[in-house]
Amino acid sequence: MGAQNINLEESFGRNVRYYCEELWSLCSTFVDNEGIYVNPFFKGKKIGKRENPFGGRLTIANGDTLTGKIINDQIVKEEAIDLPVPAKTIDQYLAFMAYNHDEDGAFIYDGVNNTLRYVGILENTSKDSKLSKIKYDLKECVPRDFACFDASVAPKAGARTDIAIRVSKAYSETKVVVIKETEYSHLGMGSVIELQEGRVRQMFVLMNEKDYLKSRHDKNASINYYEKERGIVAVHKTYKVENDRVVLDSERTVPKEELFPGKPEVEYIPINSLEKRAAG
Repeated sequence: MGAQNINLEESFGRNVRYYCEELWSLCSTFVDNEGIYVNPFFKGKKIGKRENPFGGRLTIANGDTLTGKIINDQIVKEEAIDLPVPAKTIDQYLAFMAYNHDEDGAFIYDGVNNTLRYVGILENTSKDSKLSKIKYDLKECVPRDFACFDASVAPKAGARTDIAIRVSKAYSETKVVVIKETEYSHLGMGSVIELQEGRVRQMFVLMNEKDYLKSRHDKNASINYYEKERGIVAVHKTYKVENDRVVLDSERTVPKEELFPGKPEVEYIPINSLEKRAAG
């Protein structure tokens, strides 16, 4: 895939915006001036093994045929599926996601008709469900840094990740986007991942500069800054498959104006200044 701008017209880009606008606004209240998520209940627990309370998401991006397929394949019950709502603009998309903030099932984005709908909990254990018949090796589906910014925690498939892998393998024409609740870094946020054909293709995450400088792949890369006061960067990674493993293809920090076009210009911080600040 390689380095490229995040497309805000696609499901991945729109979920990134939801993550930044809705979930970050909830999390940021608990983040101190060092970019650390402060929660006394999590004291002593390791990053990558605790979940934030801000909510996750599972969105399946497809044309106008997937809903019928998952009913026929006994993955959802027809009566659980909501009617589609317009999602042509990003504002419509985000408003629907925010309105259904507490729903714990899946959403389907129909890119042909520009609609979004809630389809309920996907069945992945019933013997009659197509998903229950899908087998996979997690090591072949996700990268080493899937669970934690520095790859210090072994990847694990939670409920949403398991379903996302199964759906993207069962329906190869789909792209499945997951907003993970498991904290990815000391900032307290999870990550946004996109899977296709059972493998992670790209990831977006907000993290503090210290974690990024510790874990980044290219030590000489320039850094775009997301929020100056607390030292926060937005990181976009793409992945490729080599020898049946998902490995890093590109990594960059995303300028805020790319995610919020038309907003005031975001200040750029030279790499040396960031390194000195992180070292302090």
